[in-house]
Amino acid sequence: MTSNPFVSWLHIGDLHASDEDRWESLHTLTRIVETVCDHVPEDALDFAFLPGERLPASIRIAGRRALFLDIVCAGSGGPDFRLSDVQTVWLREQLDAARLTSEPHPLVFMHALPGNLHEGAREIGRLFADAHVAFVDTGHTHYNELINDGAVIYSATRSTGQVEEGEAGFAIAAVDGDASSWRFKTLGSPWPWVLITSPADERLTIEGMVLEPSKSIVVRALVFGKDVVSVAALVDGMHAVEVEALASDGASGRDAIRVRTAVDPRTLHAHVEDRHSVGAWPEHELLGTKLGRNANGKGW
Repeated sequence: MTSNPFVSWLHIGDLHASDEDRWESLHTLTRIVETVCDHVPEDALDFAFLPGERLPASIRIAGRRALFLDIVCAGSGGPDFRLSDVQTVWLREQLDAARLTSEPHPLVFMHALPGNLHEGAREIGRLFADAHVAFVDTGHTHYNELINDGAVIYSATRSTGQVEEGEAGFAIAAVDGDASSWRFKTLGSPWPWVLITSPADERLTIEGMVLEPSKSIVVRALVFGKDVVSVAALVDGMHAVEVEALASDGASGRDAIRVRTAVDPRTLHAHVEDRHSVGAWPEHELLGTKLGRNANGKGW
């Protein structure tokens, strides 16, 4: 099997541009772009993702096959979300090709989590698991969510407009070898800003990823911000890792994870967001409130 290269990206949530909130998301998008350009070096991430491109598409990014899927409906909106038969065949062919040629584990980008599909959810989830998809990145929910079904990590980044939980912002995700990481940064939170990419937090550890207690830990992290003068890592045995960045003006940012040395098998479930959510993780802006479309929020 080909080694899994490092890949990282920025996800700007669904715009939901509407006159209902006086097109607020367009102003927020401008703020996000200005903030990112001001604090994130151009070569620090492999790409930025804003849902809405021509689909489906297969693109090579940082040595991986990245698949962008088109969620369609039968005519009445969200409750009818599904992948067309033609696109499902295309998806299977793409994933089979990646597996048969021993490519690095692929990435998938789609509008909604498999559990939001009106039909085919179990088939799609099983397909992702069997193909060893490293990460499935979605939006749609209006709230932040992380899913770990034991085989695949799924994320949902809350929308840029019509936000009901927390502040607007953007997510940064990475796949570092076999370890996946994700964190949301609100526009109002301070810099520097840190995302530990390896090892994986215990909430994002899948089957087959076991850290042996007798071996050393290699810690890697993405650090963003102006005039960062030092970065330090603190490892507490084999169970906790913290990385802190310090700027020249004394400002600091940190990320901390918990490390798991064994993984309990999990059973794949069609509605993964209900059964395998990692739950609240406030430090990564996972509030656990699920305020937004298709959950506890307004009917935007």
